[in-house]
Amino acid sequence: MPRDAARLEAGERIGFGVVGIDLSDITQGGRRIPWQEVERVDVRQGVVEIRRRGDRTPWTTLPAPGFPNLAVFLTLADALLRHHEA
Repeated sequence: MPRDAARLEAGERIGFGVVGIDLSDITQGGRRIPWQEVERVDVRQGVVEIRRRGDRTPWTTLPAPGFPNLAVFLTLADALLRHHEA
C-alpha cells in the first residue's frame, strides 16, 4: 500500500484491471472522471460503484469478486477523494 501511494505521488497511473487511477482522475475504457466530480467509491451488494456528484445512477459499476487488489483500490480512492475535498 505505501508503495502504491508513493507511485501515485510520483505521478504514475495505477491499474486495477479495467480501472486506472492517478492523482487527477479515474479512467475506465477511454472514459474518465476527475476526482473533483467523484462523490464516492464504495462496494454495495458485491458491486464496486463509482458515483459522480449529482447523478442518480453510478458513473460505473464493476463486480467486486475478481476486482484486482480491491482493498488497495478502495483505500487509495478514499485518500484521493479526501485530498480533493480539501
